[in-house]
Amino acid sequence: AVVATAALGLGGASAAMASPVVVIPVACSVISLHNAINFAPSDAILSLKPGCVYRLIAKLPNVTSNLTIQGNGDVITRFGGGTFTALTDNGAQLNINRLTMSDFHGNATSPGALNNNGGVVTITKSSFADNDGGWGGAILNNNGGNLSATSTNFVDNDALFGGAISNRNNSVAWLSTDIFADNAANTGGAIFITSGHVTVTGTGSSISSSTSFAGNDAISGYGGAIDNLGGTLAVTFTNFAENDADHDGGAVWNGGGASTIGSSGFTGNFADHDGGAIATTKSLSLSSDTISLNRANHSGGGIVVNGGTTSLNRTDVFANSAGNTGGGIRRNSGLVSLTNNSLVKLNRPNNCSGFFC
Repeated sequence: AVVATAALGLGGASAAMASPVVVIPVACSVISLHNAINFAPSDAILSLKPGCVYRLIAKLPNVTSNLTIQGNGDVITRFGGGTFTALTDNGAQLNINRLTMSDFHGNATSPGALNNNGGVVTITKSSFADNDGGWGGAILNNNGGNLSATSTNFVDNDALFGGAISNRNNSVAWLSTDIFADNAANTGGAIFITSGHVTVTGTGSSISSSTSFAGNDAISGYGGAIDNLGGTLAVTFTNFAENDADHDGGAVWNGGGASTIGSSGFTGNFADHDGGAIATTKSLSLSSDTISLNRANHSGGGIVVNGGTTSLNRTDVFANSAGNTGGGIRRNSGLVSLTNNSLVKLNRPNNCSGFFC
């Protein structure tokens, strides 16, 4: 191990009191990675040799003390046909940087790549691809866990619940400027929320500074991109395009607590039943959103409202279509309000049904 002390710039006495940062170089072998995780002191940094591929035949040791895994274009992947979750954080603070985790296969109650079991996990500039599991194809955020993923790609992951991420048991997730593409699940093509809170955000309205959900699929359920079953959801600066749901909510299904979507776009999403872009049964606030060119086979080409209060503020719903009624918005129950020049126009076969707008 290489031991370095961080310079605090606070004078000699403060520098003397600072704890050393332990940096452990990790060679390109699974044994080296296994031993580094197993024996690292708390707050150590595992520095992976650039460009390594670690092929696992069994899971890595559980993370039980604070740890940073610093990659540099490295890959951790499954070798052979084993069923296991690659890495579990049991209540520790875990940082993962510039690392790809791929091709892991969890069982019916576990994720493929990463299980955050009550820990604080921070992921930056990484990738999760081709993983599958029961709860979260890539990641399960569970038991009060705190998950942050920034500038990270989730591609081609599959699960029963939440193709990329499942958020359970009062956990909290913050997802910023990420890409969710071509993930699939029975319900919640990319993300499934049973409780807790999930924030999805970009840093601006441009494509490069937004979070993106594209081509995700709820193959037998709800929410082609996101199924919010029982938590709260806050979305800003996010683009939803070409997501599909076999039932309701081609992009988003909201059945949890009061949720918000702002400064976001919905284009080309599809629901086989209702709510081509959005289906909601609870309170939902939409602000400065654009909902266009979405489609539902039955009703609510843009939005279907099945309860709660749905408010549209400076939001445009246009050029959506439904096979039956409510090309723009269909209200079956609950309330809908349009404020600050929100527009519902050019939808087929009609703009609204179930209420006057």
